[in-house]
Amino acid sequence: DTRGNTSTRLLDFPVTSIIAANRNQVTLPNKAGTVELPANALAADGALAAFGEAMTGGLEDASATGAARGAGLAVVAPVAGFVPEPGRLGLAGRFRLELERFPTASSHPAARLGLYRLQAGRFVYQPGAIADGALVGELDGLSPLYLMADIAPPAIEPSDASGVRLASGRDAIRVRVFDAGSGVDPARVSATIDGQPAGCRYDAATQELVVEPPVPLAEGEHAVGLAVSDRAGNKAGTTLDAHAPGHAAISEAVAFPNPARSSTQILYRLTASADSASVRIYDAAGTLVYSATGTAAAGANTVAWPLVDRDGAPVASGIYIARIKAETAGAPPARATAKLAVLR
Repeated sequence: DTRGNTSTRLLDFPVTSIIAANRNQVTLPNKAGTVELPANALAADGALAAFGEAMTGGLEDASATGAARGAGLAVVAPVAGFVPEPGRLGLAGRFRLELERFPTASSHPAARLGLYRLQAGRFVYQPGAIADGALVGELDGLSPLYLMADIAPPAIEPSDASGVRLASGRDAIRVRVFDAGSGVDPARVSATIDGQPAGCRYDAATQELVVEPPVPLAEGEHAVGLAVSDRAGNKAGTTLDAHAPGHAAISEAVAFPNPARSSTQILYRLTASADSASVRIYDAAGTLVYSATGTAAAGANTVAWPLVDRDGAPVASGIYIARIKAETAGAPPARATAKLAVLR
């Protein structure tokens, strides 16, 4: 230090010579295990040093502890830090951790243990399983490695505190579910609607649990039960309300501009989504002039009419009637009309 006091410490760490074109096995510190890198996993030849707890501690370990708490993780032990740090591997490598080399691991259920990489201030789970006293799995990078215990269940967060509001009784129910530790296990999610089993799947890209009603939901409130688990076996569940509207009705139907000289739009509003919608336009004598298929989403929908008949010929000036029909299986069709004038 600045007053001339000195200290020394002997550090024992393995160094592996890497030949990028070959398969390489990297020994972890303290005989804790190995990382097997496939050929061409690293970009270049070189020497790779793996440092143990003495080198992954200090400030980095303090930041790791904070990141762990935020992810619902408990640090069991640092495993290794690497110099130079290769970052993300071009190909996934296998790892093997001998759990007997980590005495503190026994304080956690084996199913909760996992290997994590500390990258950009957050922990990245490395999928693995315990076999013959070792944690074995796939590694996608060589940033600092930690043996962690996932101690928190997934979080279930509906977008609205009052539940889920559906556009129609046929719509899927989507609820945000996420886990910052080992991640949601897609194979261990289930759902019920009004006490009856319902199909569901986990969409990892959107972090949503998607529940498919087995039959269209009747108008009103429905109890949706959700049960999820993360890869470490932590479970979470809740029951929330899903509000299904009644069958589609047309609350508004207008044409604009009206009168029209070159084209017009037929706007209609649906109170709920329907299976299909159509617009038919008749002249004052009741003759069908034009027809089109419209969208059937809840809310505003529009169909353009270029003021031509079914043969593409311009229509004459006069009064026309637009008849809109929205259809839903198992329900009577919704109908509405809009009157418009054409001026040439």
